[in-house]
Amino acid sequence: MFLKLPYYPELVRVFYSNLKIQDGTIHSEVHGISMIIDQSLFFLLTKLPSQGARFEDTIVDDWKFDYSSHDARRMVCNDQADMTGRLLAG
Repeated sequence: MFLKLPYYPELVRVFYSNLKIQDGTIHSEVHGISMIIDQSLFFLLTKLPSQGARFEDTIVDDWKFDYSSHDARRMVCNDQADMTGRLLAG
């Protein structure tokens, strides 16, 4: 999936660096602008269906044996990333 419109990678990094999820609501701040995205707004913006497994800091039982945190980090990081610490945006 990709976006055809222009986007700003630095702002995306700041958004994700400041992202917190509280009670199922996404909170972030970019350049002093606070953003709150609740479930209904998220679905309105993304047009994604609200079905499937909920992620709540646990791994679905069906995935436990195949999941590797090292492999997951390797998929989203560049080759020079520290694979032992926290995964930070940027």
